[in-house]
Amino acid sequence: PYVMADTKLACYLRQYDSSIRLYYGRGEVFGYGVTDVMKQIMDAYDGEVIKLEDIYNIAKEAECDMLIIPRNKPVNEKIDYFALSLVGENEHYSVYRIKE
Repeated sequence: PYVMADTKLACYLRQYDSSIRLYYGRGEVFGYGVTDVMKQIMDAYDGEVIKLEDIYNIAKEAECDMLIIPRNKPVNEKIDYFALSLVGENEHYSVYRIKE
């Protein structure tokens, strides 16, 4: 799957399953070659409130299959407004499939 996730997960997701492809590489996570789009993603995830619309739009445009949203912060939009289907969740994250 092609995944959009919080940069804090970048080092762990590929260890969990090597078939997972992330929207960004480790270099971007650690500050090397950060693009304007990556800054937008980091801003959307790292603020006090998660900017779901920004994350969703970038993920959809990039043709990502899945979206991972942290559960420790409020989200600025209702999940129901987007073409997302909950796949699973734990105490820290919710995993959604992006519907076509």
